Amino acid sequence: MELMAYVQSVIEKKTLGTFCFHGIGAEHLTVSKEAHEELLQWLVEHKAEVWVTTFGEATEYLRERRGR
Repeated sequence: MELMAYVQSVIEKKTLGTFCFHGIGAEHLTVSKEAHEELLQWLVEHKAEVWVTTFGEATEYLRERRGR
């Protein structure tokens, strides 16, 4: 639930948000497999509101927009 709440706050603020996962169901910076799956499903259901991309693509997009 915290993961989706974070995304919802990003939507409300109309800003950029990121996730960096280092261990789905592992020991370091743990995110359970279930929580990760729940987030992925939520993102699919809200794909009209949320742009899911790589960090590199997002920064390139921002770089291009600043250049205009």
